[in-house]
Amino acid sequence: MKTRLITFCATAGLLALCCCGKGNMKTLALKETDQQIIIDADMDPYWENCDWEPLPNRRFPLTGVMDPKDLEASFKGLWDSEYLYFLVKIRDDKPFVMYATTAVEKMYDLRIKELDGIEFYFNNGLKDKKENTLNYFRLTYGADTISLSGQERTATGPFSAIKSSYKKYEDGYLYECSIPWGLLGIHPSKDESIRFELNVIDNDGDPMMPGAISRRKSIITWADETKTNPAWDNSIYGTIQFDKGD
Repeated sequence: MKTRLITFCATAGLLALCCCGKGNMKTLALKETDQQIIIDADMDPYWENCDWEPLPNRRFPLTGVMDPKDLEASFKGLWDSEYLYFLVKIRDDKPFVMYATTAVEKMYDLRIKELDGIEFYFNNGLKDKKENTLNYFRLTYGADTISLSGQERTATGPFSAIKSSYKKYEDGYLYECSIPWGLLGIHPSKDESIRFELNVIDNDGDPMMPGAISRRKSIITWADETKTNPAWDNSIYGTIQFDKGD
């Protein structure tokens, strides 16, 4: 009986912690821009109209690096009648990219999932995912294309309308992208907000053991404080609101 009581209390405590974490939902208001942004990974003057939003949370340290000192990130967002724009700034002393060359690398798809890059998650409120509607994509550092769910890329088809550009700077890199509203299944003219999460992944290229392929060391996130993978649970997302200047 005593064992059951201890187990029950421990379970209740964990549930309470999870609920508390999910209750701290982050919200960010994005300003409208009257200039269509050129996607060139430059911090052009129109980005000065909004502040940097930090990514304060850490998740999934796979090699015991609980608080890596070499990784920080923040982002800005803007929108107009055609696109949603993001500019992401990453401070990383060792930006890392690797191209699949061996059968093992290709078999396990390690280039996309483990390398430095940025993951965008959207919950657009659609009960059933519509064909050609976006809820996730990834910008892999050093890659020329955008990945969707692993190996799938936006070289052709409707998702090729997403534009992105990256550039090294000082002690890190910048990524800039534009996403057409049609791919998100929403539009600021009728929608007030969208649920959203942003991850930055760091891989320093150090294998965990001799002969192994290097794995990501840590992930920093914008909204989540629960350590839950946003691919599994969209209740942890924050909210970005469209500031219409009314």
